[in-house]
Amino acid sequence: MSCRHRYGCKMTIWTETITRGERVGYLARPADAQAGVLLLPSVHGVDQYARAYAHALAEAGLATVIWEPFPGAPPAESREQRAARLATLTDSASLREMTWWLDFMASELTLSKIGTAGFCLGGRYGLLLSARDRRIAACVSYYPTIETPPLPGQDEDVVALAKGIPCPVHTIRAGKDHLTSHDVFQRLQANLQSRMAPTMVQHYPAGDHGFMQRTGATNEAAIHLSTPQTIAFLKAALAV
Repeated sequence: MSCRHRYGCKMTIWTETITRGERVGYLARPADAQAGVLLLPSVHGVDQYARAYAHALAEAGLATVIWEPFPGAPPAESREQRAARLATLTDSASLREMTWWLDFMASELTLSKIGTAGFCLGGRYGLLLSARDRRIAACVSYYPTIETPPLPGQDEDVVALAKGIPCPVHTIRAGKDHLTSHDVFQRLQANLQSRMAPTMVQHYPAGDHGFMQRTGATNEAAIHLSTPQTIAFLKAALAV
């Protein structure tokens, strides 16, 4: 179903929960949007934080679709529930699902330019999708979760694939990242910067992994600084 909201009293944004068979997504779209963003969430899926970022992107003129990787699943409130969710995912199946949503955005939403933005799990997926699908025109990757060793089902070497990403990439590093090691992020950054495409890096030394979903002064400062920069990057890179 569709509804109409006005966020921040700036422009009218149409929001809709999209259901296609077993697939579920969330759309936030301003009128006459010609470019958009496929938003790839954390292990928590389409939550209030993902929707807030989608609304901010829509306010910037970008139609935004959040892919729900866990349709119908209960909230992941414990470490065990989060692990159970992650155990259902594989890189190959997730790539198929993300590609389906790209097709949807290009055909049903008639968007001429599409980027991606992701958080944690979605930050890794954004890099993977950008390496595998040439339609991605810009990539924002918030503290991508690249664990050592990789989780079962993660058979794609995202760090190595980063060398082949053709579009501009904006990465955000949380200094207190307990999932992605400093060495892994340094290799990722080196591979991204070996490309001819632009690479932007933000580093928040006191920020926690997942700071967009956390409280505390340092995390709130990271949110306050990073959000307008990543949205401006996507808006500029996807200008049509």
